[in-house]
Formats: sequence, structure tokens, C-alpha cells
Amino acid sequence: MDGGRLRVEPVGRDDAPLVHRLTQAAFAEFRGALDPPSGADTETADEVAAAIDAGGAAVAWIGEEAVGAIRWTPLPGHLYVGRLAVLPAHRGQGVGLALVAFAETQAASLELPEVRVEARSALPENAAFFQGRGFVVVEERLHPRSPAATTVVLAKPVPTSGPGTTSFVVGIPGARTSRPRE
Repeated sequence: MDGGRLRVEPVGRDDAPLVHRLTQAAFAEFRGALDPPSGADTETADEVAAAIDAGGAAVAWIGEEAVGAIRWTPLPGHLYVGRLAVLPAHRGQGVGLALVAFAETQAASLELPEVRVEARSALPENAAFFQGRGFVVVEERLHPRSPAATTVVLAKPVPTSGPGTTSFVVGIPGARTSRPRE
């Protein structure tokens, strides 16, 4: 494999320990900084496996190195995307963009017209990341575990025609173009 290529591939429950490890590493900087703490802090690999079973997940790779992960759950009228995790050393290289684009293809393959995400109001850079991908804020609400914290819900319509993508490869830098892998 080309060490300079970013690829995103769907994973199953057997890959839950990898998805868990990536999520823990990516979210580590927020430990002790968020009130309430992220649910990722106490999540187990078994809980990740159950989340994958309930929806799906994908892992981003650069060469042989796993560098990010994302999870999703189909809900009525939209695909909920959560736990976008990119290792700190690989941020700003298009990994998050590729993972979100992959999740959008999953929404299209499920014929769901919209992707939704939530971002903590205390982390405006997270909402800004999604807004840069075409998401718009559709709701602000109290965090379910703390009345002092709020989250924003962002949504993006996705085309629902055509087959879903099983994986794709993008070049770095930029990582804005993709092609289905046959």
C-alpha cells in the first residue's frame, strides 16, 4: 500500500477494540476539560461493539496505521454520526473530512436524506469543522447529563440516489477528492 494514501474502510464488531483505542486516544485531550465529561471517557470496547452492531463504523488508515474512526446510527429521517475521532498527530490532514464523507455515503446507501451530528457548545471548533463541510445548526439544546452545558445539533442533506460506497481512497494533502474502490 502507498504510505501517502488515506483510505476509509467500514469495520464490524470484531474491530471494536481498535475503534475504542482510536476514540480513547483522540478524546484524551478533553479528559478533565469538559463538564460533564465525555461519555467516551468511560466507554468500553464491548459498548463500542454494541454501537457498531446498532449502526456502523469506519476506520481511516494511512498506509498500515489506523489514524481515525467514526460511528453512525440510522434513525428515522437521518443518520446520526458520532464519535468522530482523529489521532492528534493526524489532524489537519483530511482524515476527519474523509471519515465524515464516508458516513455521508452510508446515509445515501440507506436512503436517509440527512446526516446529523452533535457538538458541545464548549467546543466551538467542532461545530465549525462540520459547518465547513456544509452542515448547518438546526437546534441547540441542554446536554442530557448537565443542565449547565449545551450542545448544538448540525444537519446536512445528502443525495440518496445511487449505490453506497464500501470504501474509498483519497490522497494527502487535501483529502477532498475521493473515488469508490471497486
